[in-house]
Amino acid sequence: DGSGGLESSAVVILWLAAELAILVSNGGYTHHTYTVLPAAALGCAWVVSAPIAGSRRGVPISLALFSLLAIPALLEMRQADPSSDPETSELDRLVAIVKETTNESDRILVPFGWEGTALLCRTQRLSASRYTYPIPLYTAGYANDDRWRELVDIIEGATPPALIVIPGELRDVPSGQQMPRRLLTKEVFPHQARFIGVVSEKYLSERIGQFGLYRLRTEPDPPAQKPKLANRDK
Repeated sequence: DGSGGLESSAVVILWLAAELAILVSNGGYTHHTYTVLPAAALGCAWVVSAPIAGSRRGVPISLALFSLLAIPALLEMRQADPSSDPETSELDRLVAIVKETTNESDRILVPFGWEGTALLCRTQRLSASRYTYPIPLYTAGYANDDRWRELVDIIEGATPPALIVIPGELRDVPSGQQMPRRLLTKEVFPHQARFIGVVSEKYLSERIGQFGLYRLRTEPDPPAQKPKLANRDK
């Protein structure tokens, strides 16, 4: 009967709303809602079928549901042509520099931004750390000093020739990125401060758009000694 159809529609609406609430509360990443858009389309079609049965409530409900799920996701979608994105040319330049200034056997550190795995793939370099994205290092209640201790041990021991930082300054990571500020830890761990200090001593920074590239300082060649002139008897 008609009541059964309305109850089914209500179940769909409540399920989609609960799914959206779980996604948003789990990090606030709007692009995660892409996974529920097919279900939203199905749910909307189910609700829209109500007017066929003589009810007019289906259309506004379905439009509201579609707007709730689709519009935020569409606003977050990038341009269809990635080559027109300034970030693309910056990334291309960064990849070229890393490939020119490091060897294939070198390892690099990339856990400071979301492009870490892409950079490893494009530069054909291995990661110097088990961390390739910022969540383990900067998330409140999850990050800890032991993880930063690992990074300190890496740059004091293996000394990777390149660190890649986003958005350009090591101390700012990962502000300005996709990680919501409410999830960032406000604590500065002792080894985090130690890491920044060691990097400042051993690496030179270069900004490439939003990217910060830290390259290992090379030891300058010792100054050439002037040949000593033999004493001549007058």
